[in-house]
Amino acid sequence: MERQVRLIIKLLKCAKKVNVAHGCPIMLDGYNSDDVLSVAKFLAQKGYITLEYGHTLVEKENEYYRATGPSLIMGISQKGTAFLAKLLKTKRRVPSNNRIEDYLKSIED
Repeated sequence: MERQVRLIIKLLKCAKKVNVAHGCPIMLDGYNSDDVLSVAKFLAQKGYITLEYGHTLVEKENEYYRATGPSLIMGISQKGTAFLAKLLKTKRRVPSNNRIEDYLKSIED
């Protein structure tokens, strides 16, 4: 779960420094693209970031194909900026047995 929290922080930081004219691709080195996409969708559902939907090139088992779905991070909301600040300031240890949603909710409160 600690890896997911680090991924959330990286995505929020990426959204914070994004050039709105171009966006930021939903890809991060060292992370599975499916994991990054699911976390980005989760953050967008919560209203922390905005995503641009379109076509993206996806690699699956050494084959490339185009997929329609979220392809760019277009920005961060004020709610997302505040949440990123809380995540960076928190000294709470990430519990390994809890769900990520429960951990994030405890930080939001």
